[in-house]
Amino acid sequence: MAVRMIDQIISFQTLSAEERYLEFMAKSELIKRVPVKQIASYLGITPNALSRIRKNIK
Repeated sequence: MAVRMIDQIISFQTLSAEERYLEFMAKSELIKRVPVKQIASYLGITPNALSRIRKNIK
């Protein structure tokens, strides 16, 4: 649990928002079941920013 939290903190500080989102997509199946607002909050960005990232990826 502690290692996961440390990895999350390091990712938050070193990766861009888009990279954090891509990493989250690769590691989690929750992407389809969790509202965009909550995913954005988890990634430390606004829902609007997440929508733009998702638009650019697709």
